[in-house]
Amino acid sequence: MQNDKLMEFVKNVGLPQNGSFVGESYVITLADSDEWSKVYNILDKSEYVDRDIEADLSSAEEYRSTFLADGFDVAIVGDFDTDEYMVIITEAEE
Repeated sequence: MQNDKLMEFVKNVGLPQNGSFVGESYVITLADSDEWSKVYNILDKSEYVDRDIEADLSSAEEYRSTFLADGFDVAIVGDFDTDEYMVIITEAEE
């Protein structure tokens, strides 16, 4: 994954820049459901990504929404059972 291009994308979208690489993904851990909601709204209103509604997953325990961008796939995940919230950015498959 191209770090410079990724970090430019993160900055342009307005996402928190405190993430780290985990395997082939860039993961931004969110503090709580309030921060998750703020980041979801940033993604939902961003001109840099388009929501992929068909890829959304919703249950009583977890919510995952996927956004597509030029070169990246962005998933925002909320695990309500474990109170864990994150953004996962991966390089888009061509």
